[in-house]
Amino acid sequence: MRYDDRMDSQRLLWGDRQCEVCREELFCEGLFCPTCQREIDKLLYPVASRNEGYLLASMYHYDGLIRDLLRKMKFQEGRYLSRFFAGEIVRFLEENEIFAEAVSWIPMHRRKERRRGFDHAKDLAVETAKMLDIPFLPILRRAKPTRALYSLTAKERIGELKGAFEAALKEDERLWLVLDDILTTGSTVDEAAKILQEATIVNFVFLVIAR
Repeated sequence: MRYDDRMDSQRLLWGDRQCEVCREELFCEGLFCPTCQREIDKLLYPVASRNEGYLLASMYHYDGLIRDLLRKMKFQEGRYLSRFFAGEIVRFLEENEIFAEAVSWIPMHRRKERRRGFDHAKDLAVETAKMLDIPFLPILRRAKPTRALYSLTAKERIGELKGAFEAALKEDERLWLVLDDILTTGSTVDEAAKILQEATIVNFVFLVIAR
C-alpha cells in the first residue's frame, strides 16, 4: 500500500481529528499526538501517603501540559477531558490494586456550581464510576461557601474550611474512592476526611489527579 493510500485509510478510520494540545492532525485513537502524549507521560508522578488514618494518592505533577489540561477542564468548557482523566484514574487503581466499591468526589458549593454550570470533580466521579461499573454517589456536601483557597495561608485555609463539609451518608462500610483534581496544602482533604470519619465512614481513599 502506498503512503498516500495508507493516509487515506487512516482518515476513514479515525476521521479528521486534531491533537488536543498542539492541534496537529491525529491518525490514532485518543486525544493526543505521540509527541504530546510523551510530554504528558513525563509528568507522571504517582505518590501515596497515609494521613490521619486514610490513604491519599496522586497521579501527576501539577505542571506543563497537565496543568493546562486541568485548567481547561475546570474553566474553559473542556468537560470532555474528564473522560481522559477518568481513564488514567482507572489505570492507576488497577496498577496499585485498589478495588473501590463506590465513587464520590469533593464537591463545590451549590452556588458556585450554578455559576460555573457544572462541577468538574463530579464529572470525574461519574466517568470513573461508569468505567469501573460501580455506584456513583455523593458522600459529602458543601455546608457553606468558602473563599478561593489558593490566595490564603495554610492557617487561613484551615479556618476557612472549618464547617465547610457535612456527610451525605453515615455508617457505610464500602471502600470509597473520593476524587478531586489538585492537591496543594491538603487542608481540604484533611477536613473532608475528618467529616467522613465522624460519620463512621472509615474505608475511603482520596485520589487527586495532580499535586
